[in-house]
Amino acid sequence: MVQLHSYVPASSTPQKLANWGHLNRKVLSKLNFSIPEDVIRQVVQCQPGTVEQVLLLLWQKIEEKQKQSKAVPAPGQELGTRAAPGEISYLESPRA
Repeated sequence: MVQLHSYVPASSTPQKLANWGHLNRKVLSKLNFSIPEDVIRQVVQCQPGTVEQVLLLLWQKIEEKQKQSKAVPAPGQELGTRAAPGEISYLESPRA
């Protein structure tokens, strides 16, 4: 889902903004999630509490997508069945 080669390691504000903009357009948009430019700027400038808010909203969006994907069976899959053992969807992650 995320192509790491598309992101330049950055310590400069302009490159961090470019990386976040790329993440916003290419990855987060697939989740119907978008971070406003002013919030991206706050994250890049390390404004306290901002990244926590972004991560919380992203987590909620992922949870919502997981619930939707469990409610609607994939083609060829009956309602209530899970992926084969060892398979994991791109939105599922092991929980401790």
